Amino acid sequence: MTGTESAILHAEFEGAGNHVLLQAANAAMGIAWAALVACLIPFPLSQAIALFLALVAALLMVVGAVVGNTDAGSPSGVGVPELHGNTDAKGGLGSGADVLYVQGAWVYDTLHEGWNEIHPIKVAMKVGCWKGDWTDFECGEGGNPPPPDVILRVRKQLEAARADATLANQARPEHQWHVHPDLDGCTSDVIV
Repeated sequence: MTGTESAILHAEFEGAGNHVLLQAANAAMGIAWAALVACLIPFPLSQAIALFLALVAALLMVVGAVVGNTDAGSPSGVGVPELHGNTDAKGGLGSGADVLYVQGAWVYDTLHEGWNEIHPIKVAMKVGCWKGDWTDFECGEGGNPPPPDVILRVRKQLEAARADATLANQARPEHQWHVHPDLDGCTSDVIV
């Protein structure tokens, strides 16, 4: 802690909770359809089967919600190595904390007393260590220091990877091979 307050944009690593809940909902939907089909069976057996299946579907949703709510997210879940906080006050500026590039949807979250945040994180990358200014944030881990414009370069490459032309090129039949393009692919011109 440096004692210096600054504006903060909260970035939240979600975990697989939403995915777990979605899987439970999909299973419950299948059981609900089975309950509907059970209604075609003659009375009173149809009601007993439908009620049982409805209870199973409801129980599945409760279990999915509980299990999903206990799955906390972490930066390591998306491949970011161990992260460090400030290690030195350095004149109130703080230093030693890791600099991350994060990308996701900017939303207003009413569940946290109402604040803006990046939620969920779609991309997270460690790009350096904070030394008090933006001119040098090499971590001192023996590697090459990142270039000064590393954040802009990373953003540009991620945008290029998601560009419409890139996605259209990747969707072409000649790029749908599984083993190797020379074995089970076809050849064609690349979109430029």
